[in-house]
Amino acid sequence: MRDEKLPKGWKNCVVGDLFSFVGGGTPSKSNLNYWNGAVPWASIKDISRVDVIKSTIDSISEEGLANSASNLASKGDLIIGTRMSVGKVVITEIETAINQDLKILRSELPNKFSFYWFSHLRKELEELSSGTTVKGIRLENLRSLSFPLPPFPEQQRIVAKLDAIFGHLDVLREKLDRIPVLLKNFRQQVLTQAVTGKLTKEWRETNYVTLDFSIIEGKEIISVKKNLYNNQTANFLEKLEESLSLDLNGVFFSNDWCTIKPEFISSPEKYSIGIGPFGSNLKVSDYKTEGYPLIFVRNVIANKFDGLDPKFVDEEKFNELLPHTIKPGDLLITKMGTPPGDCKLYPENAKDGIITSDILKVRIWKKYFIPKFYEYVISSKIVRTQIEEITKGVAHQKISLKRFKDIDLPFPTRIEQEEIVKRVDSLFELADRIESQYQSLKAKIDQLPQAVLNKAFRGELVGQEVKEYVREAGEEMLAAEGVEGYNKLN
Repeated sequence: MRDEKLPKGWKNCVVGDLFSFVGGGTPSKSNLNYWNGAVPWASIKDISRVDVIKSTIDSISEEGLANSASNLASKGDLIIGTRMSVGKVVITEIETAINQDLKILRSELPNKFSFYWFSHLRKELEELSSGTTVKGIRLENLRSLSFPLPPFPEQQRIVAKLDAIFGHLDVLREKLDRIPVLLKNFRQQVLTQAVTGKLTKEWRETNYVTLDFSIIEGKEIISVKKNLYNNQTANFLEKLEESLSLDLNGVFFSNDWCTIKPEFISSPEKYSIGIGPFGSNLKVSDYKTEGYPLIFVRNVIANKFDGLDPKFVDEEKFNELLPHTIKPGDLLITKMGTPPGDCKLYPENAKDGIITSDILKVRIWKKYFIPKFYEYVISSKIVRTQIEEITKGVAHQKISLKRFKDIDLPFPTRIEQEEIVKRVDSLFELADRIESQYQSLKAKIDQLPQAVLNKAFRGELVGQEVKEYVREAGEEMLAAEGVEGYNKLN
């Protein structure tokens, strides 16, 4: 910044005229007497995520300090990164030694003013850094930087104004940070209300849907499945009638619903419920760069079925693994995890694929059951709690197909399943809109500190009221978008 562009009373100085630099070093790692002593020892890892040093990860002894190039920063000193986290500046609240990647900055200027000035210059310092593997800035480049210096009273006013603005921004961030947790809790509460019948209680009363309707549909299922399995399982009818239970066993579903086991919501077709192949049946050597996609646990957890390092098998292998094939609309459930039980629908536009060993699949019997409803059911806390219970005490939490078939699922009529899905989708769309607004506002708030600092060191900030600036920066938007959603979730 040239003199003619400076605000009245400001002087154009250079960093080297205003600051002295004190370097650091590392005691020999081969001498154990130099380490784990009483002297805090700061490195890049201690400054990269904070603005104030209150403690350090490592420490050295007085002997280590005396026998190395390290130096002590006093309480209140500025410390700046000159390698790796170039330009990152912090204030230390403790006396600490530093390593060779840091420099102590000392000056007659108020430390907080200097802290803000170097913070606003962070991007420029990064651009001045060089190096192939580890970026660093040369000390002569740092010393030669132009430093527009306002009069001392102006320095004090700038610091006071920045402190006030950043205080307001901290409050905004605290409010924003609560929104993801609120949204997560909201979605889970919606699922709990949905799968226990509370979400559609009044709807059932208005539409005269009672327990009798579920029993009628249940008897139809029994009849069809009995004919399918009559020659294979002698006690199938009794098994299904037992599954279609009104004894809720502590699982608090609606009194107007039956419960049913996962085996009986699966389609009558062959291979409609199962697990992925054992390792010997699907080897890395079977992987191809195109063909039928393999679906891994990571795909289910991320709900992303393309990308994520995709693997495929050819048609011959696909036909060999028919019991493990999946089609669009199948439910995919993770067998392993902490806990297992992540559940996603295989997308309607996806190609038929193969699940890998740590995934369960259920092809839903769509005449009586809606896949989306049972995705919500298995994702709900009530069913996830059942899964946690049956995997307790296992070293690597894992749910077998046999144990999975024994959990209790709610069984409302198909027409009520449709109504529940419609209502849950609507409420989730509301949550998604709030989340999108949150992400947009968070991005703006994250960009504000640099914009505020730049304005301050052009001499444009002091005359503006703090509340006015923060309002321009997005406080009204937070009230309109974030808090509105926040209130709806409480």
